[in-house]
Amino acid sequence: MEEGNKFVERVAKYYGWNLEGADGARMMLNMATSYAVVKALMPLRLVLCVWMTPWTATRVVSPTMNFWRRFKK
Repeated sequence: MEEGNKFVERVAKYYGWNLEGADGARMMLNMATSYAVVKALMPLRLVLCVWMTPWTATRVVSPTMNFWRRFKK
C-alpha cells in the first residue's frame, strides 16, 4: 500500500496535480473506481457505436466525401 501511495505522489508531482491534504489511499481508490466505471461502460459504448454507424455514414461521412470530390474538380 505504501508503494502505491508513493507512486501516486510521484505521478501527481510529475503532472503538476495538487495533492495537498489528500490521502494517497483515497486517491488510489478514486483512480481505481474511475477505471472500473470506464471499463463497466465499455459494452454500452460499443453498442452505441455500432448502432450509430449507419447514421454517421449517411449523414456525416457521405456529405463530407461528396464535398471534397466536388472541391477537387
